[in-house]
Amino acid sequence: MINKQTEIFLNKKSEELLGKRTDEIYDVEDEFEKKLENSEKPLQKTLLAGKKISGKYYCLHNDRKIPVFVNATPVICESEIIGAILLFRDISRENEIDRAKTEFVSLASHQLRTPLSIINWYSEALTQNQNNFSKEQKNYMKKICNANQRMINLVKSLLNTSRLEMNTFSIKNKEIDLVKIARNTLEEVAELCSVQNISIEEKFSSETIRLKGDPQLLTIILHNLLTNAIKYSKRDGKIILEIFEQKTDIIIDVIDQGIGIPEKQKKEIFTRFFRANNAKEKDAEGTGLGLYIIKTTVEKLGGKITFDSKEKKGTTFSVILPKNGTLEKESAKKLI
Repeated sequence: MINKQTEIFLNKKSEELLGKRTDEIYDVEDEFEKKLENSEKPLQKTLLAGKKISGKYYCLHNDRKIPVFVNATPVICESEIIGAILLFRDISRENEIDRAKTEFVSLASHQLRTPLSIINWYSEALTQNQNNFSKEQKNYMKKICNANQRMINLVKSLLNTSRLEMNTFSIKNKEIDLVKIARNTLEEVAELCSVQNISIEEKFSSETIRLKGDPQLLTIILHNLLTNAIKYSKRDGKIILEIFEQKTDIIIDVIDQGIGIPEKQKKEIFTRFFRANNAKEKDAEGTGLGLYIIKTTVEKLGGKITFDSKEKKGTTFSVILPKNGTLEKESAKKLI
């Protein structure tokens, strides 16, 4: 059965559609515009799992690509799944509004970069010549530099977020050594570790772990995971960076002994601008964009991210990446 709105949505009469398989009528892409195999589509997933499946997809029909929110609900009779009901909601208008907001954030962030860079240059110049400064003036300069750096980091995060959401950044897919990238990243965060006297232990299954991927995006993922672990660890703590191979995947684990994530707030941890209550208490200056950027970037690379956490005990973030990488995408813009 189909309703009248489905006829309008697909621009087909019911007699043209009834009796056909759904995959004969339309195709489905996920929210990242990756075409799905039959087993990955919401209808098949709900029939196999026996539970409701929902999410954002693209419906492809007659050269049209329509953004939709799909609810797939199994029909159960005497404990047996006898079918499913698919509910499609056209979210084109919502997507246009979201895109407009994202473009505004991107434009505003671009405009902010230049004055912030100028402030940074002059602040550094003044900081290097403080011989004639009083103690109070030196303190003012330090505060100016720190506040400006926080603004620069926020602008970078906002630009990355807008590029991820608009899908306007390049993805490379070349042979790389993940151990080399990991060690370079560890050197970058070494100073941050020294401030809190935190040690990072390497656990790599091999001295060389090869996969296809984008070195810049993998550096962003590792850098954000490690800086988060450092930021929310206790002084004199320890972090473990573990990288190992499975049959078709590479697993990256970042394990800390920090403040953990409150149980009631775990489901929101990858949401834009969300910060757990204990994270705000530990560091009042975060943006709440780091984990959102990590998750979105990992998924753009064809992988997934999970976590296990206990409040006041620590957190383990696990990233699973395919060894063969993902499709390359050319763009003049990159994540920064």
